[in-house]
Amino acid sequence: MSGLWRKWPALCAALVGAMLGGAGPSGALADQIEVIVDRGMRGIEMFLAMPARTAVTRFGLTPELLTGPDGKVNFADFSGGTWDIGDALLAGVDVRIGHAPAGFEATSLMVHLKDQPLPFQTPFDGLTAISVCGVAQPETPPALDDLYLYAGFVAYPPDADAPLRFDLPEAPGERLSVTVREYGPGHTGAPTRLHLDSGQPLILGRQGGLPLWAIGLAAAVLSGLVALRALRRI
Repeated sequence: MSGLWRKWPALCAALVGAMLGGAGPSGALADQIEVIVDRGMRGIEMFLAMPARTAVTRFGLTPELLTGPDGKVNFADFSGGTWDIGDALLAGVDVRIGHAPAGFEATSLMVHLKDQPLPFQTPFDGLTAISVCGVAQPETPPALDDLYLYAGFVAYPPDADAPLRFDLPEAPGERLSVTVREYGPGHTGAPTRLHLDSGQPLILGRQGGLPLWAIGLAAAVLSGLVALRALRRI
């Protein structure tokens, strides 16, 4: 699958869309990230969205990967592919699935105008945000602070239901606002909003305790015992 992404002609940056019913991200917060995690049977897909400036200040992304020497963005520069920028986005982040390194591989990365946010609530939204392209370069080239960044990643861990832990580089400044939506068995996609201090890890998924299948089995056994007790009273 990753090979298909690397050859996908849609690997170019985009200026697309208009505000769609408020479904897109808010451009008001300087330090915010949005995370969509889709846990499947064979792997985990992850999509990240954030102001491009946050990618620099909180993830340590080199700004020159997005801008030219004059600090402006030329979207034609991205036409050869952007997965290497996605890999660079996570290069300074310690990401683990369970206790093992996650091994996430970037599939694509796009930058869109921050005042034209895209829907970003479902895995399909994430897939669209990192795939759509084709709008012409604006007459006035945008700068880093004008952009919102969307990136996609995939990993194939032994246990796709294991907790995810992100240790971002420590950075001075205000707390980081995080909105998380998880999909897959036992996950509904309901948003969870967190606020992280500098140096505080982001941890997703179950935190110890019984796995979902064990909880379901225990509930079934308990229901059976209740039913058996009721039959004995008849």
